[in-house]
Amino acid sequence: MPPLLELSVGEQRAAVLLVPFLIAGAAILVAQPGKRALAGVFIASLWNLTTLVLANLVALHMGWWTFNATGGLLLGVPFDVLLGWAVWWGAALFLLFGGRYVLLALLTALWIDVVAMPRLTPLVQLGNDWLWGEALVLAACFLPGWLIASFTARDVHVGCRATAQAVITGILMFVMLPAVILEHSGRSVWEAMLWPAWQLSLVFNALLIPVVLGLAGSQEFAERGRGTPIPFDPPKRLVVTGPYAYVANPMQISVVGSLLMLGMAFQSWLLAAAAGVAVVYALGIVRWHHAIDLQPRFGAAWRTYRSHVRNWLPRWRPWIGKPSTVYFAGYCEICRDTQHWIERLRPVGLDIKDASEHPEALARVTYRYPDGSEVHGVYAIASCLDHVNLACAFLGWFMRLPGVCQLLQVLIDGTGKRAAPSRPSAGTAEPKA
Repeated sequence: MPPLLELSVGEQRAAVLLVPFLIAGAAILVAQPGKRALAGVFIASLWNLTTLVLANLVALHMGWWTFNATGGLLLGVPFDVLLGWAVWWGAALFLLFGGRYVLLALLTALWIDVVAMPRLTPLVQLGNDWLWGEALVLAACFLPGWLIASFTARDVHVGCRATAQAVITGILMFVMLPAVILEHSGRSVWEAMLWPAWQLSLVFNALLIPVVLGLAGSQEFAERGRGTPIPFDPPKRLVVTGPYAYVANPMQISVVGSLLMLGMAFQSWLLAAAAGVAVVYALGIVRWHHAIDLQPRFGAAWRTYRSHVRNWLPRWRPWIGKPSTVYFAGYCEICRDTQHWIERLRPVGLDIKDASEHPEALARVTYRYPDGSEVHGVYAIASCLDHVNLACAFLGWFMRLPGVCQLLQVLIDGTGKRAAPSRPSAGTAEPKA
């Protein structure tokens, strides 16, 4: 199919980069979206940028398309093309349609690609089955990005928003950044595929510590603070529980620790040096953000918290501003055993009560936060570990991760009878942990 315009590869790359930015900028000037909508399209653009990297790896492997370009490549894809693509799908289309009519926006994205991509020669060379790749990127990149932008703009589904940001951070930190640095050094991120099993296992387990710390911090922001780590979509309440009871910057520590581990694993000083850049960022931008946002919003509560919890050096025992309460059923054997185990750990700021003192009939061990919200079962027991020490708390953070918590609960539920109310009557089963 003949090209739309007789442009060189360099001119096509420039057009693919600049046109989406111009359209998005014009849409912002005309529509004047609010701060939450702008935050939404920013995060959606990051989602598209990161997931398009992975989707293009699949497309290149399957032969759906290839790029005839040299220089400025990220894992075989021109980075300027990725950036323009991400802004077009993540920001421009969302703003043009006012965040509504997702099906119409999807059809528009599909129609433009069907018309334009065959004509983007010589930059893009399409395979016979390229529409399968188009379906993949629309389903994995465009649609989730649209939902992320919509959820952020409407301030709903904070768990989905936090999960998306965790995925974005993971791809940036474990795929894109190592790829850029290693390729600059004449190496490849795919070197890891050649490592022996013992080395892969060692690296995986070493990375588990900072990764769990970062995920737990993000989870606490979403569940307790009703917000996310992105400064444009921050928590609405001061978060001092979970990892924040031990250290003020768990996610920054997670990033720095992960980059140091990756640097050692790949034996790359440049990759390890990226951890230093992250420290500088945290010392500068994060501290500035705390001063202009958290302190004015939370006042004395923030100052009290910061007087007890350090930025980088974790406490061994937690700082608990207000006590929490956990309810165990005294007549349930497994509950009593769990309660005695928790008591032997000498938790800080945790009131342990009998389930009969709870105003409602309880089917599981129940943990009540100071704000009155409650969690049950495995999640409740894991939350109790926050009150013991850093080692126990880390175990609890891992147990509370989405997927892990549900799996543990299913395993425990499968070991005995179904749960029953906390006030036993004749013929009822015992409540469970």
